[in-house]
Amino acid sequence: MNSAKATNAHTHIVFRQLREDDLPRLHIWRNQAFIRKWFGGPYSVAEIQAKYLPRIRGEQPTHCYLILIDDVPVGFIQAYAVADYPDHAARLQVSGAVGVDMFIGEAGWIHQGWGSAALRQFVQEVVFGAMGATHCTIGPDPHNHAAIRAYEKAGFRYLKLIPATQTESAEYLMVWDRTTPATKGESLCTP
Repeated sequence: MNSAKATNAHTHIVFRQLREDDLPRLHIWRNQAFIRKWFGGPYSVAEIQAKYLPRIRGEQPTHCYLILIDDVPVGFIQAYAVADYPDHAARLQVSGAVGVDMFIGEAGWIHQGWGSAALRQFVQEVVFGAMGATHCTIGPDPHNHAAIRAYEKAGFRYLKLIPATQTESAEYLMVWDRTTPATKGESLCTP
């Protein structure tokens, strides 16, 4: 299948748990310039294995998936309880959230609405459904305007800017509440 626009009613988006045999594909994706710009890199095969094998084996609490569109792997998405990463939770100061990170890894599928469509479905099925979360966060780079627009289209709203530190990049923190889209100033921030 080619990279038709995300509005095709006959297209099926599926999330398949990441497997060890997916790591070569993930290595290729993580080393593409349009991914490295926002997610860092380049990464060696060993670095990809060190990062993702513990997640695949259930040794870390992040749930990783491939995004498949009509059975074609086109991207990566992960979800985690923010509280499972205390340093990250302290930095975000958002109570009880599930965090999500994602990218479309196939160049022919970017900037066509697939990221928004996949993210919206993932949050509804996995984050709010299987994980039972009441709200979800995502934190793109503040300069990644395409991602911010895509996440808004999916249902996320701006919450606050998380400043950069010596070890962490700045984040344009966005939130999606299960019942009401969160907006700046809503009471999800801890005092």
